[in-house]
Amino acid sequence: MCIRDRVLPVNLSAVYSVDPVRSWQDSRVFLYGSILLLALFVSVWYAANRRRAIFGWLWLVGSLGPNLNLIAISHLMQDRYLYLGTPGMFLVIVELWNGIGPRFSSAVSGKIAWTRLTQVAAASFILMLAALSYSRGSVWLSSRTIFEDATRKEPAASFARYGLGETYRELSYIYKIRFEKLSTAPQPDAYRTGLAKKGMDAYHVEWLRQWQLGIDRCPDLYRYTKYLVMALDLGIEFMKLGRKDAAEKYLRVCVKPPTETSDDPRIRVIEIK
Repeated sequence: MCIRDRVLPVNLSAVYSVDPVRSWQDSRVFLYGSILLLALFVSVWYAANRRRAIFGWLWLVGSLGPNLNLIAISHLMQDRYLYLGTPGMFLVIVELWNGIGPRFSSAVSGKIAWTRLTQVAAASFILMLAALSYSRGSVWLSSRTIFEDATRKEPAASFARYGLGETYRELSYIYKIRFEKLSTAPQPDAYRTGLAKKGMDAYHVEWLRQWQLGIDRCPDLYRYTKYLVMALDLGIEFMKLGRKDAAEKYLRVCVKPPTETSDDPRIRVIEIK
């Protein structure tokens, strides 16, 4: 997936939900392993310079070494893991492209056509990257836009839910300060005070809703210690609302989380009112 996103980066996210491979018996080991071996064989066999193609693969794999999860890390997949390996990957692609060309265009006219195709493909790829970079820049405006984009693309990523909920909590606090300041002014503005109160309440509910979704619907919840903050705050909030059953549910998650092999006791999302 990381390699695909380097070549065609159209669905990038700040956070990804990953179902890790926990056993050699997992079918994905054979499937993805076969795809990688096939890609390795084809790219080296048809490369214009096989030594450079092999060097590119070694560059790519070597740069991924610290992120191969031999020592457990929470974020199993991040775009940044492939930054250093990208030149090696494109070295392989260029050598493969230059190796395929002469095989299918031995005539002079064919070589000219292949050269033009190469130029058009390169220019198109650069323009595509420029357009995608411009589009992606609009996402990285604030933590709110970043995590809203992440939860839309990766709804099962608990860290994305935590980040968006934390952002909404900060916005709720900002509106709370504004509300308190406006409501205690010598001449309160009812309209502006009402807007501040509305914003405070709306973001408060959205903050808690995101954390509920993070706990109730994200299978990777227990990969991050942030679940303790989420569960504790939800438990406290439901206690304030007099919802003891819901409070107990989340506080139990905080005290004794399930393991990967046990039955998950989490139940449906409980509506906050």
